[in-house]
Amino acid sequence: MEIWFLYLIRCKDGSLYTGITTDVKRRFEEHKGGGRGSNSVGAGADTALFPLHLYNILSKITQSIE
Repeated sequence: MEIWFLYLIRCKDGSLYTGITTDVKRRFEEHKGGGRGSNSVGAGADTALFPLHLYNILSKITQSIE
């Protein structure tokens, strides 16, 4: 089973971008280096923020529904 993370990136223009990945470091480097998906980060990636394990998020959502 793959482990997925939700991540936020602060762009150089101050805007935020969010995505999901199995490898936060690799994905951030792709955004910074103009690789796959970098166009979606309009002003370029500046800082990776809050990589969160999706299981933890989904578990809390499930608990709040129950």
